[in-house]
Amino acid sequence: DINAISSATSPLEKLQWEEFAGHINLVSASRVLIRTGDCRLLLENTSAFWTRNARSTPAAVVILCNDAAVFATRTSGAGLRQHSVIALRGARVSDMNDDGDYRNLVKFQGCNSSVIICCDKPSDKSMWLDQFQEAIVNAENSYEHENPDDLQVTISVDLLDT
Repeated sequence: DINAISSATSPLEKLQWEEFAGHINLVSASRVLIRTGDCRLLLENTSAFWTRNARSTPAAVVILCNDAAVFATRTSGAGLRQHSVIALRGARVSDMNDDGDYRNLVKFQGCNSSVIICCDKPSDKSMWLDQFQEAIVNAENSYEHENPDDLQVTISVDLLDT
């Protein structure tokens, strides 16, 4: 919707309309953007199309909000495509040791999936560890979304339409 794009004022609205072309529902009354950043992703779910044994890892963007982390990959155009959404309530973050060619690793684990973030520098790794941990603690203290699965559904949009 061209009117939505031109009237986007918040950072989440801009992401939703300019980067995702409206194919994701990032905006809600209580959702606050904490940070976005570039990284590479490794998934531990062997049924996913990228695994820890993959030769290359996709360039990705992490969108950390006060209630969820959205992981997106770059499209061949200039936009983003949702890869996964993990609710912060019940999530854990941990520091991982370097693993062969993979360095500066942070593991982010939700109720149903986990993602390993490959950061470019040790300082990026430290920043993501701190930001995720603080966001998780704050989300645990908030009772806005009782069920993490419900939150995931409110953000995700049917990707068959894209």
